[in-house]
Amino acid sequence: MLSREPAGPKDPPADSAQKLIEKLAASGQLKAGFLMRVLSQGQIDLFDLAFARLLQIDLSRFRRLFYDDGVRQMALACRAAGIDKSVFATVFNLSRQARQETPVLGHCEIEEVETVFATITRITALESLKAAAR
Repeated sequence: MLSREPAGPKDPPADSAQKLIEKLAASGQLKAGFLMRVLSQGQIDLFDLAFARLLQIDLSRFRRLFYDDGVRQMALACRAAGIDKSVFATVFNLSRQARQETPVLGHCEIEEVETVFATITRITALESLKAAAR
């Protein structure tokens, strides 16, 4: 019996995914709960696309910030999107696993996440991300 690795993210995502995200955004239904639902279902392309749209950041720039630029940027993205600190570790673990990466949060990273959620407002987090995405 052959086991199959989950598919990695597509670049660009399918048109149907983009249409769904735009429809949800237009109706005001694109929220943190949707992000958590698609992430828990392993739909990483939909998660990335929805998260980028929610933050109004280009998809490729979002992926760089969220996956490549360290845990602080990821925490800022979660803070800006309204994802609660209590589920940050779940977002970190599931998003890394979906991309076939080993999720590891060390003591320093956990402290950095705590600091972001304790001291930075959603608006400031979004402004910081948009500046970093330029």
